[in-house]
Amino acid sequence: MIDNTLIVGFLGLVAAGIAGFFSILQLIISKENKISEFRQEWIDKLREELACVLSSVEALGASAEKGRQGENFSGALRNIANVLLRFNPAEHKEIVAKLESLQEEIIKMKADDITSCNFTNSLKQIENEAKIVLKSEWKRVKEGEPRYKLTYRIVRIVSIGSMISLVLASIVYCLSQLC
Repeated sequence: MIDNTLIVGFLGLVAAGIAGFFSILQLIISKENKISEFRQEWIDKLREELACVLSSVEALGASAEKGRQGENFSGALRNIANVLLRFNPAEHKEIVAKLESLQEEIIKMKADDITSCNFTNSLKQIENEAKIVLKSEWKRVKEGEPRYKLTYRIVRIVSIGSMISLVLASIVYCLSQLC
């Protein structure tokens, strides 16, 4: 027969282990939720800055046709630079390349003192690529961070395993009491 103090000690260790497990779980969930909040904020700011790029480049094109591009160059270039700084070049190659190409077009336009330009095609390509990036980032926010998904799977496995172990232990105990 097993001593009751040994059972109580063992159950105390199990309870401490469960409490520690849930503390770590809560820490991971909190961290991953914060990352998702930051990612959502990044998406919102990116959307704003992309709108600034599109509108400032349109304004530059319109003012160039009237021969008054002046400060519109620096505004358009600054807006493009702000957006470029938000992207990871390795992860967002297509839109970075399109933005850099537009940036080069604007710099060339200023250097050559060109008064007629049409950025419509470039802006449409950037807008289409931005939609793809924003959609993929939103999907990432909606589904959760990879570590969160992994933690969720582990918790499900541990919970199901714990329930099965509890049922089996109860059955074994009941059977031992019958014999």
